[in-house]
Amino acid sequence: MAIITISRGCCSRGQIIAQAVARQLNYTCQDREILVDASQLFEVSEKKLVKSLHDAPGIIERVKGGKRKYLKMIQSVLLAHASEDNLVYSGHAGHLLLPPVHHLLKIRINVDHEARVRYVQEREGWNRAKALEFIKTEDQHRENWTRYLYNQDLNDPALYDMVLHIDHLNLEDVVEIICSTASRKSFETTAKSRQSIADYAVKAQVELALDDICEVEVSARDGQVGIRVLAPRIRKTNFITPKLQNHLDLTYRDELLQEILEVTREIPGVKGVACDIDHLSYS
Repeated sequence: MAIITISRGCCSRGQIIAQAVARQLNYTCQDREILVDASQLFEVSEKKLVKSLHDAPGIIERVKGGKRKYLKMIQSVLLAHASEDNLVYSGHAGHLLLPPVHHLLKIRINVDHEARVRYVQEREGWNRAKALEFIKTEDQHRENWTRYLYNQDLNDPALYDMVLHIDHLNLEDVVEIICSTASRKSFETTAKSRQSIADYAVKAQVELALDDICEVEVSARDGQVGIRVLAPRIRKTNFITPKLQNHLDLTYRDELLQEILEVTREIPGVKGVACDIDHLSYS
């Protein structure tokens, strides 16, 4: 069966729909649970993880890449759940956090703007102006986040397999449409697509494990991991001779290789590691 992601604007009943679909298909439904698992696994506050999915990074964070690391934590946990199949995920940007595999069904839920405003007013007891401002702010946060991290427009229908405008549909109709589509052969899990999820999960875990050690490019296939280390640029001084440069380069690459191998070989699913480390670059 399929892995289903449900994207929507705030206050669009996405979580209710996700839970109903999961019950109908006997799937696992995940949303906040992913954040809880990631928080416990990586010993990071849930608040920081929520912000990484909510706010686009500021200028300082873009330089330091702090939120990207939290995002990798969430992605790593989400991929671990996805590798078990039969999953409905209604958290933000699941269709972008998961790889484009054969059995991933990406749903976008659209609801009339006025219906969303009325829902917020009733739920929070706010006046219309406050409800409008809340929805505008929340939607803008999500759009900015997606545009910055993925250079994508969250509302672009091309990002989804199905866009559902549910204003004239009841919950049962919406659930039936999604479940019927998920059950089609087009979204059936295959050995190849399952392995692809597993490879992406390994890749995410390796990237996260090496995040504080060095800058890397990682690939994974059938448990075989390929790592390219992007060496830092070092400012050259008059005291560094060619012989010393060569010695520093050899020492740096040898020690780094040992550390990388030690870390990555402990990661579940890793069967072998090939590592290529760039030579030190002087400027």
